[in-house]
Amino acid sequence: MPLFTFDMNMQHALKQAGIIPDVIDEGFQPKTLLSVKYPDEEVAIGNHLTTNQTAEAPQVQFVTEDNEDNEYTLFMVDPDAPSRTNPKNGPWRHWVAVNIPGNQQDKATAASSQLTNYLGPAPPPGTGDHRYVFLLYKQPNKNIKFESLSQSVQERRSFDYKKYALTHQLELVGVNFFYCSVS
Repeated sequence: MPLFTFDMNMQHALKQAGIIPDVIDEGFQPKTLLSVKYPDEEVAIGNHLTTNQTAEAPQVQFVTEDNEDNEYTLFMVDPDAPSRTNPKNGPWRHWVAVNIPGNQQDKATAASSQLTNYLGPAPPPGTGDHRYVFLLYKQPNKNIKFESLSQSVQERRSFDYKKYALTHQLELVGVNFFYCSVS
């Protein structure tokens, strides 16, 4: 009887939801558990949350893998904009927080960390479940000078987070996601 590990469960959940390969490349191995907590609910790798439950920016926690002095970048994206069957505007950029100290993770919601202010889920009615994906990246250096990102709702569509991560040499270390839909 095989022993199922956290990595195996995570891989299975990500593949079953299509996060792998739609959002994350095949072969991703998480290096940390990414905890995302809204005021009344916690994101639990594919659970369903409502727009009301997710209206405010969540608290984020993670276990630093080696050095608490490292800094991290967090993205929240919706690859299913305006729908999973027609993702022409995806991935939609809902939140970008940068230079988050590993030993002061509460800084993720600090104004000084926000490249893109948090915008809660707002899937169009009748478009089915949208996947809201949190991606945690380890930065190669502290206090990176990131270029600013527009806060405009129109400019949030089609965010090339993979190119952005590559440009800044960010290493994906953690992921979590939830579903949200409006009838």
